[in-house]
Amino acid sequence: MINEEPSNSLILDIIGPSLTFPEIKLEKGKSLGLYTYHAELMSMNFYKLITEPEKYAKEVKINGSIANGINWIGRVYTHIVIPHICQDTILNLLKKKPKRRDLIFIGAKKSNVYHDELPYISKIISSYKSECSILVISDSIELLKATVNEVMDDTGENIIFSDKLRFNFPNNF
Repeated sequence: MINEEPSNSLILDIIGPSLTFPEIKLEKGKSLGLYTYHAELMSMNFYKLITEPEKYAKEVKINGSIANGINWIGRVYTHIVIPHICQDTILNLLKKKPKRRDLIFIGAKKSNVYHDELPYISKIISSYKSECSILVISDSIELLKATVNEVMDDTGENIIFSDKLRFNFPNNF
């Protein structure tokens, strides 16, 4: 039996964001979901954080490099999947992932999620986890269930999956 050890390579580290966005640490091979009713706003805030980190956060590290002062680094290492901007489906955008992208970012509203595509999306995401990390921002519980292992709300509070794959929201949610 082969024991898998968690990766110690940090793909994304957002410290002290000045926008509405939680602090995030994401290692290679890990997936994180951000459940929010404001998927478009939070997706735009994430895009701002990776493209202009010095303007919107105390510090942003992408693939181990400090992105502050290097505004191209977020675009180079991130495959961005935002269906309402790209005018395509999540599944098609995931299939178009270029090589050497260490972070896949999906920003999607419920209306962008096609339930018949979820098993295929889940399979693609599973295959990508060996080479990169996944960040999903959505108001679709179904998309989050299909793509990530850990979920937090837009304030950074953890939301826990139960054994029955339902969300158990904290009392203050």
